Amino acid sequence: MFVLPFTAFFLVQRNEHLIETYGVHKTNNVAALAAVGATQLTIMIIVIFKYWEDFMIVLRGEGHLPYDKSLTKDSEYF
Repeated sequence: MFVLPFTAFFLVQRNEHLIETYGVHKTNNVAALAAVGATQLTIMIIVIFKYWEDFMIVLRGEGHLPYDKSLTKDSEYF
């Protein structure tokens, strides 16, 4: 979660081509955007892996099972 954004930031920040073309300040701005993008990508990958089974259940049409009130007697919290 932390390694990928830091790596993206420092790789973009130290890119000589960007520094020569756009200057240091714009390169830092692009590096910050790369870090934010890497963070969002990391979160998206975690969500996809964590909820893949739930997503497939919904796609198969099994996600809307009816609620059975008789099961609440067996639960200790209801």
